[in-house]
Amino acid sequence: MYYVIENNRAAYYTARDSWMGTRRIVASILKTEKSLIESQLSELLERLGTSARRSIRPPVLPAKGEQTEEEKGEAERRERKQAEDSLQQELRNLRGLVFLDSVFATPDDGNDAMLVAEFSPEPQCVVFRVSLPKSARSEIPDKARLRVFGDVTRPLASDGYVDIRAIAVY
Repeated sequence: MYYVIENNRAAYYTARDSWMGTRRIVASILKTEKSLIESQLSELLERLGTSARRSIRPPVLPAKGEQTEEEKGEAERRERKQAEDSLQQELRNLRGLVFLDSVFATPDDGNDAMLVAEFSPEPQCVVFRVSLPKSARSEIPDKARLRVFGDVTRPLASDGYVDIRAIAVY
């Protein structure tokens, strides 16, 4: 597990809202860095003088006019939709090792030892199903906050389940 963590070789999921929040933070950082680069480029062009400005063309940036509340709301809806699509795509293509940090239920279906955690109730319900050895089932209480390290056996399908084979539960 240490190798996987140190080399960033596994996906990490807690809840949909957490995933969305992380995405917003990264987008904000990228936006800030873009603004910084743009200002540094303008400053550099000023220092180079008029002859260099004619030969070096700065990128054409869209005008930064004031947005109406309606336009801001529409932009937020588009960003939210884009983030949802990105999350669904990520889960549909999920392969390899994952860490899950969530509250898991232990459904009593008789045959299989399994942990179940709801990741996202909407817009499409996404549930992580973790298969365990039957011997481990008796040691795990129902509705317990656990961390699972496992291997994805089936990425997100139309039924809303992502199946994982547990390697470690703690």
